[in-house]
Amino acid sequence: MIRNGKDQRPTRAQVREQQLHDMIKGSWETEEQTETRSEDRYMVSDFIMSLVVILILLAAGWIAAVFLRGLSL
Repeated sequence: MIRNGKDQRPTRAQVREQQLHDMIKGSWETEEQTETRSEDRYMVSDFIMSLVVILILLAAGWIAAVFLRGLSL
């Protein structure tokens, strides 16, 4: 610690060591959060993909209906 009167502040080495410790600790703590986040992304992407498939099927049905109506005239 560097002392300036009543103020105390850590040295650069102590700051770097604390940052490294926080980074290592943080990477282990967030592993489960990262897995949860990736699972949520998969769920969202599956939902969006299912909506796209439904829209494509609706469009194909509409095109088929228009085509068959044109043939019956």
